[in-house]
Amino acid sequence: MFLAPADARAAFERGAVDAWAIWDPFQAAAEVATEAKTLTDGTDTVTNHQFYLSSQKFLEADPKVVDAILAGLREVDQWAKTDIMPLPNN
Repeated sequence: MFLAPADARAAFERGAVDAWAIWDPFQAAAEVATEAKTLTDGTDTVTNHQFYLSSQKFLEADPKVVDAILAGLREVDQWAKTDIMPLPNN
């Protein structure tokens, strides 16, 4: 679900969500304040950068879920690199 950065962080901090995708400077602030761990970023995939964060508790409790999420993201990223049709000129 989409939440504005402040709402997403509040939901993450209270445990209403286990993970979320966010961008800087919100990512850096969340890492410092909550000790969240970056799961992956867009290095070598996109020119903009996104960060997927998780609480340590979630990482330790459900590592297979995290692995599945990251595998899905890699699959979509690979598809996007090779199969996106160019946008028509407006």
